[in-house]
Amino acid sequence: MTIALARGIVHNWCPERPKKRACVLRSLHDKPLDGMMISLIKHVPEYLSFYLFNRSRAFPENAGMVADECNARGFGLFSGGVMVRVLSEFSEIAIQIEYQLDELDLTKEDLGKWDRVAECPLMVVDGVIYFESSTDSKPFARVSAENGQHRARIYWGGQYTGRLDGSSEDFYLIQIWPGDDEAVKYIKGPEGWPIPIQPYEEEIIRKAKAGDA
Repeated sequence: MTIALARGIVHNWCPERPKKRACVLRSLHDKPLDGMMISLIKHVPEYLSFYLFNRSRAFPENAGMVADECNARGFGLFSGGVMVRVLSEFSEIAIQIEYQLDELDLTKEDLGKWDRVAECPLMVVDGVIYFESSTDSKPFARVSAENGQHRARIYWGGQYTGRLDGSSEDFYLIQIWPGDDEAVKYIKGPEGWPIPIQPYEEEIIRKAKAGDA
């Protein structure tokens, strides 16, 4: 499937979607069409995270607690939105964003492409979901959405691609749809999910243990 990037480039990264649903490629600044809007953003994260805000720059008052929660399970919740943890320290990451009017079914094939999948509630209050970094003054993406309670399904991929120099090849999918369920669900992976130990770290540990033997 071909995805229209925010920069006007064409990229073929998008995982296959079920054929029964037509993916409509739209700009992030356009309203959803035929029940689906999809776009792929290239973004350089800050402080190992990015945010989904229901109001621009709606940072949590209890920022430390939200950050601790994010570090412990991969995402943190607060009244203004969701904080999402990433692996990348400075490498550009791909974030595919889908807004749809009904929930997209999961298949085992879909789950096999991801290291971690979870769902959480997200409230929309002014018709827009803002994707923002910690220090940038402007959103790196906006999604038009209906006001009210939503669900956000977060997929983490490439979580074992970290290198000793700090680079990585992680990628993400965020699916959002209107829904009243306020439960947190762990679809793939445990509830507790700190940043995974990387292959190069395992090799360092292995060599250290071998040297001590």
